[in-house]
Amino acid sequence: MKAFDLVDHSVLFSKFVENDFPPHVTAWSLSFLENRTQFVRLGNFSSAIMKLGAGCPQGTLSGPNNFKLLINNLSFANSYIKYVDDVSLISVSVEPDCNLLQLAFNDLLIWCETNSMKINSVKTKEMIVYFGRHVDKSNVPLLSCANQLIQRVDTFKLLGVYFNSELTWKHHVDYMLKK
Repeated sequence: MKAFDLVDHSVLFSKFVENDFPPHVTAWSLSFLENRTQFVRLGNFSSAIMKLGAGCPQGTLSGPNNFKLLINNLSFANSYIKYVDDVSLISVSVEPDCNLLQLAFNDLLIWCETNSMKINSVKTKEMIVYFGRHVDKSNVPLLSCANQLIQRVDTFKLLGVYFNSELTWKHHVDYMLKK
C-alpha cells in the first residue's frame, strides 16, 4: 500500500492541533478528506463505489502537504533523509556490527505504530558501506522489522539514483547508459 493511502484522518487532525493550525484551516482541510469515495472503471465495467476511511489524494495540492505535516515529527538520533513518503536511515560507526541502525529502526517502528503507518518490509533494504579492515558481512546481524529480517543489498535505487556499497557511480552510470 502507498503511504499516502494510509494517512489516518484522526492522526492528521491531532497533527493540525499539535502545530497550532487555526481551527477553520483544520476543519476545511479535513472536510476535503471526509466522505471521499472511489471506484475503478475498466472498459465498460465499473466496480462498486467504496467509501475511503483514510488517505490523502495524490495529485492535489493538499495531499503532499498533509503528508508532510504527518511526518514532520519523525526524527532520529542518527542521520536520516526524509523525502515525502520515503525515509532513509543512516548509521555511521567505526564498527560494522554496531546496533545504532537497529535502534533507530525500532524508533521508526514505534513512530509508525503511533501514527497508523506501516513499513513495507519487502521494499525496505539494508546496505553496509564499510571501508575499514576486511569484515565478513555475513557475521553482521541483519536488521529486523517486527521479527522479519530485512534484505541486505549491495546496490539500491533511491529517488532515481543508484547507490552501491563501494560508493561509486558504476551502477548508476550503467543504468543511465541502458536507459
